[in-house]
Amino acid sequence: MKTWQKWLVSCTLVVAVLGGAAYGIHARYQPLLFVVGNEAMRQAEWTDLRPELLAGIPYTRSDDLQTLERRSMEELILSAAKKNGVTYDEKILNQQLSQFGSTPDERAQKLAEMNTTEAKVRVNYERSLTAFALKTMMTADVKVSEDEINTYYEQNKGLFLAPEFRSVYYLRGKVSDTELVNTLSGATATTFPDLVKSYNDEAKNRTGTWHELDGLDHLTSHTSQRVAEVAFQAPLNKVVGPFQDNDWNYWYMISEIKEPHQFTLMEERDKIQSSLLQEKQLAKYRAWLETQKEIIGYHYFPENLDREPLRAFWHDLPQNFKIWF
Repeated sequence: MKTWQKWLVSCTLVVAVLGGAAYGIHARYQPLLFVVGNEAMRQAEWTDLRPELLAGIPYTRSDDLQTLERRSMEELILSAAKKNGVTYDEKILNQQLSQFGSTPDERAQKLAEMNTTEAKVRVNYERSLTAFALKTMMTADVKVSEDEINTYYEQNKGLFLAPEFRSVYYLRGKVSDTELVNTLSGATATTFPDLVKSYNDEAKNRTGTWHELDGLDHLTSHTSQRVAEVAFQAPLNKVVGPFQDNDWNYWYMISEIKEPHQFTLMEERDKIQSSLLQEKQLAKYRAWLETQKEIIGYHYFPENLDREPLRAFWHDLPQNFKIWF
């Protein structure tokens, strides 16, 4: 066999081997979706797990991606907890399980009705309680000062202002409804509530109702901005109308007024302290988790949900070497 023929045969064999390998990779390789340390979630595993996490309900692409990222972060948290020697409280876990029954048989029956098992529920509780224990430990030193509480209150006083609320009887009819106009011409604060009930007739385009302690915005949604603003300027226990707005006549009577109230710092202090504490704890915890990504080895590949296996194989090669070797 001549030299050029030997080279041709060799090249043909190499191409055949590589082609066969590529076909095998394309047929069998499962792309990585995320890696935490030496643990990995691959596409096939995610396909099996996803329906359980999403409770078997229809989901969108956005739901898929959000759930995948949340699962990857849960695995990072569990890995960080293990690294720091953090575990869940067995007593709390048993208390949670006891809600489904006091004996294994009772729990099995109850959980079967919920289409799950005690083993699955236990694993979920273990994960959530471990995550809670880790967050508690890593944010134990977070405090909120009185100055922070005072500053937040002064800068956000509007959040602690209860607006004016009014109880309103109102009746609406077409401008052309002369019968209604004539009937209500002699209405008084005593007779108006009964007239509102009597003339509530959709078939005749009449709407009569009573709203208890509504705000301006809520009344606007049932009438109009103009009508609501006039009603919130009306005196107490006086029938006002007809007030025309577009093709409608309105009559209304204010039966109760609750004046605006500015809640004091002392009234709101505990709520503000709790809210600020949660915000600071969450910020610190998230920042700490970001540092753990590099320390533990966290990698997230949502794009592999759509990659062809062969392309994903070459993309994943560095991570797979770390996992396999």
